[in-house]
Amino acid sequence: MYAGKNAAGIVGRQGEVFINEIPEHVGQLLRETLMNRLSPHGNTTSAKYRLAVVLGEPVISSQGVRKDNFATRYQMLYKASYVLTAYPSGKQLTKGSISERASYDVMVSPYSSDSAEETIKARLMKIIGEGISLRIAAYLEQNP
Repeated sequence: MYAGKNAAGIVGRQGEVFINEIPEHVGQLLRETLMNRLSPHGNTTSAKYRLAVVLGEPVISSQGVRKDNFATRYQMLYKASYVLTAYPSGKQLTKGSISERASYDVMVSPYSSDSAEETIKARLMKIIGEGISLRIAAYLEQNP
């Protein structure tokens, strides 16, 4: 109802993007978000585009520190770079980078702190994946 006249075409073109593997568990989370956004029916066998994403190491810094020098809150920053190429020619079509940050509290229980850290990683991968997929969709819409 509210989609533009090219909405079906954009969705079809997004389905033609093959998403390369991204190492590590957080990379798998990021790739899963990209797959859900760009290729919800699975990676295509007739790809016209290839998306490569390089995920940087997290930068973790303490935000809140008690008087006894114990951190009570951490901030996590992730940066990802992406390149969309034409397939099979390998011609680079667009590239960019995106960075996101989020904070989490340190709990008394180590299990709770580890759980909070893993939750933040998953949330950041979802945010980064959505950002990349929006940029890819915008590129595909502007360059039919």
